[in-house]
Amino acid sequence: AMNVGDEPKYALTLLVPTSADLSALKKAVLAAAVKKFGVTGPDLLKAGKIKSPFRKGNEDRAGDPLYQDKIFFAAKSKEAPRIVDASLHPITDHFEFYSGCKCRISVYAYGYEVKGNKGVAFALNNIQKLADGERLSGRKLPEDEFEVEENKSTAEDNGDDFL
Repeated sequence: AMNVGDEPKYALTLLVPTSADLSALKKAVLAAAVKKFGVTGPDLLKAGKIKSPFRKGNEDRAGDPLYQDKIFFAAKSKEAPRIVDASLHPITDHFEFYSGCKCRISVYAYGYEVKGNKGVAFALNNIQKLADGERLSGRKLPEDEFEVEENKSTAEDNGDDFL
């Protein structure tokens, strides 16, 4: 929820199978830890003394079938990410990109230290939607909820019926 005067923020959570190759992302996380916290950064990450962006669904979301056997992480930005389809055409209809889509994202890792919290996080750059998936929000397309209505306005239908 945003409060009046708050800067807009954009975020997504990516769920990937535990078998996914995250080596490039892990390498970026280690480099960000070194840049922010020095040569001991990777050791601090491994010891859990600073937060890693990666979370285990079986542990952190136990009981939620959506997260089982998944690794998940957030990526955030103060600027709206550009979203394209598989052919690199811009997606401007917010309903076309939704929670549950299969996508590819570009991110960069950075170290942070805010109010006693220390760790490495991902900044969100761009998103490429690769395929549709189960719409996790349960929200439906308007054309799936409504039928076409012919213009039925008549002299009798003046809008005063409820008065």
